[in-house]
Amino acid sequence: DLDNKHLKALVLPLFVYCGDTALMCELFHRMKTMSAIQDAGIQSIAKHMGPYANLSASLAESACVIRKAIIGNADPGVKMKRFFMESRRGVAIPKHGFAVRALWVPEDVVTCSKRLEGVLRHHNFASFSLSLDGAITVLDVYNCADHVRRRFRPLLLVAQRYNVLSMGLATGFFYPETEQDLGAKIFEEEVILPPFSYFELVPTTPSPLSPSQLKDDRILNQVADAWQTSPAVLKRPFEDLQSTDRKSTR
Repeated sequence: DLDNKHLKALVLPLFVYCGDTALMCELFHRMKTMSAIQDAGIQSIAKHMGPYANLSASLAESACVIRKAIIGNADPGVKMKRFFMESRRGVAIPKHGFAVRALWVPEDVVTCSKRLEGVLRHHNFASFSLSLDGAITVLDVYNCADHVRRRFRPLLLVAQRYNVLSMGLATGFFYPETEQDLGAKIFEEEVILPPFSYFELVPTTPSPLSPSQLKDDRILNQVADAWQTSPAVLKRPFEDLQSTDRKSTR
């Protein structure tokens, strides 16, 4: 059992993470750019991270300890979903759907397999939304600058909700209710995965896919086989993903 003082110290890094401050922007920048370090030894990484090294380690440790306390000896996906729902004051997510990570990426990422591989390998904390609408909300937040719309295009990484909940931590409980972040934990539906997570693409032809290509039953069957589920289970979420041509950012 933790006393109040130690509990506050444990959750403080997660409150800092959810605050969307300049401090966190710099932390995430340094974590993302670790991929460019030639000699990935302890000393070179510590030099690259500088004063942010302790913060990144504290955040990872806090998330791990809290996640273990939430799950206990129960099914991790079921327990984390319950924690997620409690942090939303009972506001439900759509019954059918995927966990979706939304990113703005340079145009050539989707045509260059090596660049796409870099997107799948995360040095930073990987943030997923538990619905398509939540992911689109995140895209819209970063769609305010003209240079983003001119030079980048949206990319959605889609995963099974249960798998993301089993490996991650729902952050809604830690979001501050400030004027700037009012409703963020409801709209974004965030679950974070730990640094250095790697996502393996389902082998589809073509890859990656545009929303219109999701109408092809061959694609539906390829994903269903890889995820060991029925095509009927995926049909409705696939139809939602096809709508991103209309839903996607302005």
